[in-house]
Amino acid sequence: MRIFGPRPALLPRSRSTLRRRSRPHDANSILGSIIIALNGPSEHGSSDIRQFEKLFVSPGFLAWGGVCLVAAAAMVFFVAPRYGKKNMLVYIVICSLLGGLSVACTSGLGGAILSSIRNHDSSQWTYWFMYFLLAFCVVTLLLEINYLNKALELFNTAMGPCGFLFRPRRPSTHPHPRLQ
Repeated sequence: MRIFGPRPALLPRSRSTLRRRSRPHDANSILGSIIIALNGPSEHGSSDIRQFEKLFVSPGFLAWGGVCLVAAAAMVFFVAPRYGKKNMLVYIVICSLLGGLSVACTSGLGGAILSSIRNHDSSQWTYWFMYFLLAFCVVTLLLEINYLNKALELFNTAMGPCGFLFRPRRPSTHPHPRLQ
């Protein structure tokens, strides 16, 4: 009876290969962090729904949201039927594209809800954009859950997190790898 099974093909044989393979991933992580820090907002998000609507309909956010929606739709209709059963990353990319939009909308919706609770301001609930954000959040979250469940249904989840596919693990020096 084999407890650990055969060596996965994703794990290289030597530490030098591991170091060479992890350098691009490390550089990508650092570059992504720098880009996020440089392009992040200088102030906190707005708590008024009308202020958030101005941010939402700004050209930069609409362009980014449009690219995310078009890319997710292309993945759903063209890439997923062809490659979805072979590669888990198809469904993860769909979830990530929709997740970026849902996080942005949820932050605005949450700020507006908190503002209406703290200030006892119910005028935000009479504004149509509040309900648009609520519906948009519900739809994107349901689509994310749907495609995440498709990925979990098609692929074995016993291997652990999907990050394992991107970054190979370094060999352990612990005598019992399962006890780490």
